[in-house]
Amino acid sequence: MSEVSDVKIRTALENDLPYILDIINDSIETSTADYRYDTINATDLKVWYKNHIANNEPVLVAEIGDVIVGYATYGQFRERIGFQYSVEHSIYCHNDYKGKGIGKLLMNELIAHAKNSKSHTMVACIDAENHSSIKFHEKLGFMNVGQMKQIGFKFNRFLDMAIMQLMLQK
Repeated sequence: MSEVSDVKIRTALENDLPYILDIINDSIETSTADYRYDTINATDLKVWYKNHIANNEPVLVAEIGDVIVGYATYGQFRERIGFQYSVEHSIYCHNDYKGKGIGKLLMNELIAHAKNSKSHTMVACIDAENHSSIKFHEKLGFMNVGQMKQIGFKFNRFLDMAIMQLMLQK
């Protein structure tokens, strides 16, 4: 496996979308990190990507050599004007590259982008049983601000969601 020093963080390009598609679809099929049931197709992912770019919402990738091993993005937390300074992020790494510091590199770039874009706060909505993601976010300064009980349903059971928040502007 490659070391973190081999990882390049950059803005995603359209030709990176097949890698992103594989990463997110694996998460949809195998985990509760994403509460969707159905995988995403290439056409829908392309629309998602173009919407993010049009809205000046970053889509970052972690690259080792010529392989995309993770990605991160954020968008407005909710689509009402009062939430214009609040963003919610998503971050996913390929299973073979989890726990190697790649997520931290992606998140540091994502947080810097959000601060530079004058976002006030960043929100993380995490499956409450995903203890590694919760610890990861705590190490980055996110505070656990609440939990929504049985808000999701996947793999034939109800799921709780932890809500974490990072204040970007003091």
